[in-house]
Amino acid sequence: MRRWLNVLPAIDAGELLRWRSQSDDGRRHAWSWLLYHWMWNTRSKRFDDFTRRLSDGEDPDAAWLAAFPDLDPARPDAMELLSEELEKYRRRGAYGYYRVRAEFDSASREVPLSRGDLHVAILEAREVAADASQQRADLQEALREEPGHAIATAWAARLGGTSPVEALRERTRAATGDGWAWLELGQALPGAADETERTAALRKAAELLPDVALAHRALAAALLAAGKAHDALAAANRALDLAPWDPVAVATLGGVAAGLGQCPQARQLASRALEAASPEGAGERLRALVADVDRRCAVTAPAEAGSPSR
Repeated sequence: MRRWLNVLPAIDAGELLRWRSQSDDGRRHAWSWLLYHWMWNTRSKRFDDFTRRLSDGEDPDAAWLAAFPDLDPARPDAMELLSEELEKYRRRGAYGYYRVRAEFDSASREVPLSRGDLHVAILEAREVAADASQQRADLQEALREEPGHAIATAWAARLGGTSPVEALRERTRAATGDGWAWLELGQALPGAADETERTAALRKAAELLPDVALAHRALAAALLAAGKAHDALAAANRALDLAPWDPVAVATLGGVAAGLGQCPQARQLASRALEAASPEGAGERLRALVADVDRRCAVTAPAEAGSPSR
């Protein structure tokens, strides 16, 4: 990275802080790395404050100004000073570092891939290219080779416009340790009448699939819908820990924050979720989650000043 910085043209600090696009020719990435290390090595206390504010859901621009009030991006003289500091830091080439001994375990284990899993994996890989009739044929083949396969059962039912609930209930009775069956069942159960069964199924799924973000995200959403925001918090946080890039996980945590009365944080998380989604990714589900945050916060607005902090 240091060698790269020696050959790439410099970028004005103000331009760097205004950068919002995903596209880059490499320069912004390199100079962002330099900015990070400059802050980490020369202004560590303010940098810690900045990252804490981001973790608490503050608006990034407001968090920057609070942590670095002398580096206001709206002030040309401040950006000129920051540009000079970064250039000096780059030329000096003396970066603080420390060595870490990384221990690792090279052992591995093989787990048999079931025939149903194989068919579903193939179908997922070519889902965009396969039409509905091809998907049905592939799913029927998966179910012939592995009757009761949870994902294939749920997928085939969705394509056919039927409910997979009874088949999934049978699967959970026959294979109580199948976390995916519990997850699919929890997501397939309709209506408030199934609230208790849904929550129980998703709790079981999260227990059996501790490293699957979708299981914890679905559990958080179900608990929030049941009015149990406090119970939903741990699951929502776990989902975001496992998949911090997932806009739906971010928005789900925003809904939980709104359910807890923490509307400034909730609105910031909702905004972050929309920013993280690509134009085609900001679908109906994500918009519904953001709308739910707005609805919950509109209801709690009079008491917001007294809401608990995260």
